[in-house]
Order: sequence, then C-alpha cells, then structure tokens
Amino acid sequence: MNVRFNNLSLPQVFAVEDGVIAGGGSHACFRDCVEGVAMTCTYNFTITASTAMSYLCGDCPNNVSACSNPSCIAAGGIVRPVTVVNNRIPGPGIQVN
Repeated sequence: MNVRFNNLSLPQVFAVEDGVIAGGGSHACFRDCVEGVAMTCTYNFTITASTAMSYLCGDCPNNVSACSNPSCIAAGGIVRPVTVVNNRIPGPGIQVN
C-alpha cells in the first residue's frame, strides 16, 4: 500500500476543518490487505499551529458542553500552543491492515 499526502500545508492562522476522513470505516482504504492487489490511498491533511483552550472553547472545562464548541481544542484543559491535524489531537488515523 502506498500512502500519498496531497495538499500538505503549514498555515500560520487557525483554519476550521472537519477533522474526519470522509467515509470513515466505509473509506475504500479501510480494508484488509490482499496479496497481489495493490492500492494507492490519497489523504488530504491540514496541519495547523493553534492554541489549546483558546477563546473558541468558551467556558470549557467549567461548562463541559462548551468543550464541544466548533473548533475548540480542549487538549486536557491547559492553555498551550499545539499542532493539530485537521483540527484534531490526535490527528485522523491511517488504517493499514
């Protein structure tokens, strides 16, 4: 299996991304390897420098529902610089079986 990373970028500003590889378990690359059947899987990742527990988290962790705000990166409830992949820590998984 070959894995190719397209559109890999390191933006300096916060970018809102879905964070989930489309298809999840039904993604064509989420499969058991078959001997003799080659497959090339392509993923698009956005790597972003951000801040955990930023203003986007509102009253998190005092208000647990605020931790689910769009673009909130709670990361253990400590304000700190973080690098995120598709707005997730940890980033999306790449399944190789």
